[in-house]
Parts: sequence; C-alpha cells; structure tokens
Amino acid sequence: MVFTFLFELKFQVPYYLLSVFLIWFSCRSGANSILNLGRSKNGYKKLKKSIRFKEAFWMYNYIEICKYEQRKMKYFMIINNIYIYYTFIFLNLIIISFFFKNVRLILGVLLILKIVIVDIPFTIFSFINTCHAPNGGVEWKFVRDYRKNK
Repeated sequence: MVFTFLFELKFQVPYYLLSVFLIWFSCRSGANSILNLGRSKNGYKKLKKSIRFKEAFWMYNYIEICKYEQRKMKYFMIINNIYIYYTFIFLNLIIISFFFKNVRLILGVLLILKIVIVDIPFTIFSFINTCHAPNGGVEWKFVRDYRKNK
C-alpha cells in the first residue's frame, strides 16, 4: 500500500503537532480577530478578561459576543471543537495502541479523515481569506476590510 506511512505512529504524532501549530492556532487567532472587530483596544482587553477559561477554550458564546462576521466565527468554532475532540480521541488511542497494535489502523483512518474534512478545507479558507498586512506579515481580509471601511 502506498500510504502505509499514515498508519505508523512515528508519522502521526509529528503531523498532529504540526497541524495543531498551523491550523488550530490560526483558527483561534482568526476567532480572536473577529472578536476584536468593532472594539477599541481597551474594550477588547476587558472582553477577554471577562471570558472564563472554559468559555474561551470551547469558544462558548463567541457568536453572540462578536459584532461582525458571525458566519466565519461559527466556522472557526466548528474547527476549534473538532480539534479539541480529535485531541482527546487521539491521545486515548495512542495510549491504547501500546497494548493493541490494530488500533494504529484506526489512528491512520482518523488522521486521513481529519486531513480531508478539516485540514485541507481550512487551509484553502485561510489562503483565500488572508492578505499581506501594510506593516508586513499576514492578516485576515475581514480585518483589513473593516479597517478600510471604518
């Protein structure tokens, strides 16, 4: 089989860590950027301080809190929750795989499903919705558009 490396644990753990760094963190930064739209710097700081850890981790009530771009916020919330659930499942299956070797097949299938369902669409979404910032770097297009229309 050509894709047998997907079923090896030595590939799955580094890919998971890379996808967490690239996809999950950019998802959370996009959600925080949407929360920042329409708020002053101090207003955003007060809002972030008023949100409890559990609400911030699961992004509860983020759709009601944000002033603009509710549909994109819902997408960011879905990706965030998928990553949280996948992390718990992934860690449990890794522990079980030390005792049962056939569990690695399940890990490989879950990895392929996550790549196809979550990672590739979010990567395309982020390429379409990011642009070069005027100060250098990359920013979300909805942040740029809000700044220009302000």
